[in-house]
Amino acid sequence: MEHSKWRKPIIVLIVISLSALFPFCGPPEAEATLDGKTYTIDNLDERDRIELIRQHNERVAQALQNHVYEKMIAMEAEKAGKTSDEFMAQLISENPSRGAINQKIRKMAEDYGLEVNANLPKLPAVDIAVDDDPVRGNPQAEVTVVEFSDFDCPYCIRIQPTVQKIRAKYGDRIKWVFKDFPLNQIHPEAMGRHIAANCVRKIEPEKYWQFFDTMFDESKYQETRKEGGSRELALSLGVDGAKFDECMADPAMRQEVMGDVEQGESVGVRGTPSFYLDGEALTNLTPEQFEKAVAEKLN
Repeated sequence: MEHSKWRKPIIVLIVISLSALFPFCGPPEAEATLDGKTYTIDNLDERDRIELIRQHNERVAQALQNHVYEKMIAMEAEKAGKTSDEFMAQLISENPSRGAINQKIRKMAEDYGLEVNANLPKLPAVDIAVDDDPVRGNPQAEVTVVEFSDFDCPYCIRIQPTVQKIRAKYGDRIKWVFKDFPLNQIHPEAMGRHIAANCVRKIEPEKYWQFFDTMFDESKYQETRKEGGSRELALSLGVDGAKFDECMADPAMRQEVMGDVEQGESVGVRGTPSFYLDGEALTNLTPEQFEKAVAEKLN
């Protein structure tokens, strides 16, 4: 979408590239009274309550980040003897791709020492049931991380080195739970891959994490996403082909995946990857903030 002014396109770029800098906050303490009884946000359904808080938080964070970045652009434009519009027009003409523009803006922010700390409260903790889900680490650990991910989500793939680093660092001090959350509307093939993973776990439980890690291995993406790639991977791990095909056709396996999806939706998961640390949402954190949150919980 083209815009005549610089502010709107740059706001879009900033939100896309830097939204991970902000935690969430709660809405104002609104009240409603009916027949002498007072109602607050706490009376809402949990999913509606979390979504309302999230939307409010995102608007606060976006307004703040837009404000400081517009100021930064104005300062940089003044140094160049240009207006903000002229400065941005030149930046866009010299860097036609969104990625290149974002890189220049990030470098600019670094040079200015720009830091934003919204100091906003977190989303309320939620109760996430952990039943027969696959677990890494220590099943008896006091600290639990729940990961909702989609095998076809590029951000889920890119975050894996971070979560692997955290698991390696803290080992048996963490119980790491994986839950399926294929985003069917934008990744129509993902459901089949998640069903395949569950079939591997059902037939050859000890092979599940190998299947999981290979599916999330960016270097093997083309191989695992080709037609029949999930089946080929499963068989390469020693899973019986006939049993695998039978499992894939079992409606119960799809329902197994949908159970995770429904649970995620009920606690406010809107996209992937989404992480919960002892019930507290860790979504929209940078890798550094993610590791820091885990470290603080363990100390």
